[in-house]
Amino acid sequence: MAKPQRINGYSGTVVEYSHYLEQLVYQLRTQVLQLQIQVQNLHQQLDQRSAPVQCQPSPTQPSSEKWKFRIETPGEQSSKPPRKPPRKPTSEPTSEPASEPTSEPSELSKLLSLIPKDENEWSARRQLVCLSEPEDLVDAFCLLTRLSSQSCPLRTGDKPEDGASISDVLQDYGQFSIALNGRRNHAIQISNYSTVLFVNLVSIDLATGATLEAADSHMKKVLKVLQRKCEADSKYLSRLRTAALWPVQQTKELYQKGLMHRAWEIFVICGPSIHNYKSITYCSGSAEFANKVVVCKPPEIEPQAEISFDVAFLSKIILGERRSLYVESGLYGHAKDRECPRQTKENLMNVRTGPACNPTRTITHQLHLYI
Repeated sequence: MAKPQRINGYSGTVVEYSHYLEQLVYQLRTQVLQLQIQVQNLHQQLDQRSAPVQCQPSPTQPSSEKWKFRIETPGEQSSKPPRKPPRKPTSEPTSEPASEPTSEPSELSKLLSLIPKDENEWSARRQLVCLSEPEDLVDAFCLLTRLSSQSCPLRTGDKPEDGASISDVLQDYGQFSIALNGRRNHAIQISNYSTVLFVNLVSIDLATGATLEAADSHMKKVLKVLQRKCEADSKYLSRLRTAALWPVQQTKELYQKGLMHRAWEIFVICGPSIHNYKSITYCSGSAEFANKVVVCKPPEIEPQAEISFDVAFLSKIILGERRSLYVESGLYGHAKDRECPRQTKENLMNVRTGPACNPTRTITHQLHLYI
């Protein structure tokens, strides 16, 4: 029997070859997850282009339709029954779909499929969106709360020495491309979550005295930049504000189920666009979302447990001295209900000691520079 050929003609010891295969499997797994992210992003782009945007034909361009004219005789005109006047619509036309839940919760299924179900999947998803290390979390926290503009370095490493072989150069640059793609996935998820934060801040402003026209104007300006065009009416924008509250409520329910800090983390590393949140909110089964998520109880010590990305908590950090508006709005219930253990400002700045708390010391030392 012929000796089986090694993959890619790898020449080395059996131990080295096994390590090579292990690394190859990990790279393929990462590529599969990246493809899933790309498919999700394509769906989001299609939804953003189709949902609130209506393309109108240009009045300056001639129509390609051919017109046919026919002159009727007086006899033909008199033989026709009188025309009925056109019936007026009962309400103004709108691009907004009906408010009844849809029968096909496709966006909800997409979100559920992205949520990790075991420790390996949690680790892979965090690495895919570059939110696995303490410094990544600090950068993202400071970026979302506008505490620092010097955030999110690429961290792609240094290129090989000049004497390196072409194989080493290719392997290094391949990893460099993967790292850049990871930052792309990171940017998409952070952008999606920041939009949810922004819409919630608009809701706080509206609930504490702002006019509806001012709130809609703020949203239209941002959505116009994000999707190049925005012709959404006030009713659609109102539903986006309702949709932005959905992950807030689900975070609370998932926390009570035992997911702890991973309740908010689901929406940071897996959350879709604000338009897809709207589709999820109004689809059948959205109320049972928390019951469909696999509860994977997190370990006691991991970096994500020491820094909260909960929408309600970040909103108070962003508002700063105006954080009283957060309480006045009444959108998130009592303040104590929205703060999980170890997520207050005092705990973030409390630098603990002991070998088991090194992740805490890393994060709190860095946050101390900003908060």
